[in-house]
Amino acid sequence: MKEAKLLWETLRSSKCKGAEKEELLNKLMNVVSGNAKEIIFSHSTSRVIQFLVTQKKETIRNELFEELTPEIVRMAKSKYAKFFVAKMLKYGSKHQRDLVLNAFQGHCVNLFKISTAAQLLDTAFNEYANAAQRFSIISEFYGPEYHELGNLSSLKQIAQKQPEKVVPIMQNLENVLENCVIKETLKLSLTHRLLLDYLTYCSKDQKSSIIESMRTNIPEICHTRDGSRAALECIWNASVKDRKAIVKSFKGLAVKSAMDEFARRALFGIFDVVDDTVLVNKIITEEIGNNIAEVVYDKFGVWVLHYLVHPRDGRVLGKGMMEILSQGDSNEYSQKPPSERYTELFNCIRTPLYTFLAANMKEVITNKISSVLVLDALEPDAPLSPLKKVIDESDKQACFAAIAQIVGEEFIPNNIEGEPHIIESGCQRFVFRKLLQCDANQEDFIGVNSGCFALVDMLRSGSSKARTAITNAVSLTSLKNSTLVPEELQILHDAKMSANNQPQIEKGQSSHGFCLPTPEEEVPSAPVQSTNQHANEKIGEAGQNAKDAASNLGAAASNIAEGSKDKVVAGAEAVGEKAAEVREGIANAAASAGEAVANAATNAVGDVAANAGQAVATAATNVKDGVVNAGAAVAEGAKDVAKGTGNVVGKGLESAGQAIQSNEHPEAKLAAKVEEKTDEIRQKTEEWKEESKAAVKSE
Repeated sequence: MKEAKLLWETLRSSKCKGAEKEELLNKLMNVVSGNAKEIIFSHSTSRVIQFLVTQKKETIRNELFEELTPEIVRMAKSKYAKFFVAKMLKYGSKHQRDLVLNAFQGHCVNLFKISTAAQLLDTAFNEYANAAQRFSIISEFYGPEYHELGNLSSLKQIAQKQPEKVVPIMQNLENVLENCVIKETLKLSLTHRLLLDYLTYCSKDQKSSIIESMRTNIPEICHTRDGSRAALECIWNASVKDRKAIVKSFKGLAVKSAMDEFARRALFGIFDVVDDTVLVNKIITEEIGNNIAEVVYDKFGVWVLHYLVHPRDGRVLGKGMMEILSQGDSNEYSQKPPSERYTELFNCIRTPLYTFLAANMKEVITNKISSVLVLDALEPDAPLSPLKKVIDESDKQACFAAIAQIVGEEFIPNNIEGEPHIIESGCQRFVFRKLLQCDANQEDFIGVNSGCFALVDMLRSGSSKARTAITNAVSLTSLKNSTLVPEELQILHDAKMSANNQPQIEKGQSSHGFCLPTPEEEVPSAPVQSTNQHANEKIGEAGQNAKDAASNLGAAASNIAEGSKDKVVAGAEAVGEKAAEVREGIANAAASAGEAVANAATNAVGDVAANAGQAVATAATNVKDGVVNAGAAVAEGAKDVAKGTGNVVGKGLESAGQAIQSNEHPEAKLAAKVEEKTDEIRQKTEEWKEESKAAVKSE
C-alpha cells in the first residue's frame, strides 16, 4: 500500500507525462491488482483507486470494476469507498451503470437509512436510472412484497387495481418518513417522491400528523419538482396554526424561494390559501418588495411578481400550473374570500413595485424577462380576474410618463447603429401595442410597417382621443407607400375621411383602397385655382338659367290664363320659343360646367374628384331635361287652350303657373335643386382644392 501511495503521488504531478506516465500507470496497476478490496476501504489509499478510474483507460476501469463488483453495496455504505461507486456511475459504460443499479435492488431501504449511502442512492435515482429502474427503487419502500409488481409502474395504478394494498403501503412509508424528518435525507429528491406519494394517498389523520412534524421544514423540500408538490399538499391541508408555522419558516428565504424554479410554487400556494395576510406580508411580501430589483430580472422570480399583480393569470402560468394550483381551492381551512386576500397582498407590493417601474422603465420594458410585467401592472383587470387592482393615480401617471419619454425618443426606422426604437423591438413593441388598447395618449408611428399596425390597434381601441390624434397627424400621402394590406390600410383611410367629413371611397379602387397622385405628378397651384374658378362660374350660370326658365314659364302660364283666345295662341307661341331658348341655353351651360368641373377635379385630386365632376355634369343635364319638359308641357297646354273655350282651361293653366312659381311642380323642383347642388359642389371643390395643395406641398 505504501508503494501504491508513492506511485500515485508521482503520477498526479503535472510534470509526469508521456512514456514515463504510461510506465508508472502499469506499475501502479500491478500493485493494485488483487489488493483493490483492501485499498478501497482505507482513507489513505481509496483515492488511488479513484485516480485510476478517472484515467481514460478502458482496460484499467474494466479490471477494477470486475474485481470490486461484489462489493458494490458494501462500498456504497462506506464513507470512503462510496466515491468509487460514484465514479463508476459517472465514467463507467452503460452496462457498468446497470450493474451498479441492479446491485442496489433489495438493499434500497437499508441504504436509505445511512446518510452517506442515501446520497449515493439519490444520485443514482435522479441522474442515471431510467423510469423502470426508478420505480424499482421506489417500490422497495412500499414493502418487501411489492419489489416485483409485474406490469404496475406507479402507486396510482396500484391504488386503482389493488386498492386494498394502499393502507399497508402507507404504513410502510410512514415508518420510513418519520426517520427522514430529523435527518439530512429530508433534502433528497428520493425523499420528496416518497413524501408526495404518502401525502396523496394517506388518511386525513396521517396527513395531519406528518404536516405537524414537517411544518418548520417546508423550505427544505420545495426545491425539487416532487418536493414542491409535496409542499403544496402540506400548505393546502395544514390547519391555521400549522400554516402560520409554515409561513414563519420562510423568514429570510422568501427571495431565494421566489427565484427557485420549483420553490416559487410553495409561495403561490401560500398566497392562495393563507388568510393571515398580515403575517404573509411581513415575512414574504415585504422581503420581496425590498429586493425587487433582484427579483424582477430573474426568470423565475418575476413569476412571483406576476402572481401578486395578476393572480392565476393563465397567460403567464400556463394550463398545467393552473390545474395544479386549483387543487387547493377547496381546502377546508381558508375562510377569507380570494379577492380580499389577493388585494391585501397587492397593496403591500404596490408601492415598491410601481416606484421601481417608474424609475427603471426603460431597462424593465426592454428586458425580455421583465417586459410583460409592465403590461400586467398597467393593463385594466380582466372581468373574471380575482384581483381588482386599485393603483394610485400618481403611480400610474409616473409609469405612463416614463413610457412616453421612451416613446418620444428620436425615431429612426430600421436603425442598425443604435438601439432600436420601442416600436421596432420585439418584447417592447408587444407591450406597447397591448397598452395602446387601454390608453389613448400615445403618439403615432408610420415610418415602419409595425408602426402602421400600432396605429391600427389605436383606431380599433375605441378611444376618441387616439383616433383624433391619428387622423390629425397622418396624411393620405404618407400612407401611399405603406406595406399594409388593403384591409388594414382602409381602416386608416376611412378614419381620415371621417375626420375630414369627406365621403368614404369604396374598397378596391386601387391597390391601397384609394387614389393619390404619384410623386412625379406636380400639380401647379395657379392653373388649378383658375380652372376651379371657371368651373364655379359655369355651375352658377347653369343654375341661374334654370331658375329663370322656371320663373318665365310660370309667368307665361299666368298670361295665358288671363288673356283671350288670341292671346292664348300668341302666348303659346311665345312659350314654345322660350322653351327652345331654355333648352339650348341650359344644354350649353350644363355641358360647359360639367366639363370644367371634370377638368379641374382631374388636375387637382385625380380620379375621385373627376368622378364628382362627371356626376355634376349628369345632374345638370337632368335639370336641363326637366326644365325643357316643363316648357313643352306648357306649350302643349297653350295649344289646348287655343282649341278650347279658354275659361276653364285658363283657370287650369293659372293654377299650373302658380304651382310652377311656388316650386310645387316636379320639374320646377328640379330647377330649385340646381342652386342647392351648385352650392354643395362649390364647397366640395374648395375642399378638394385645399387638400390638393397640401398634397403637392407634402410631395
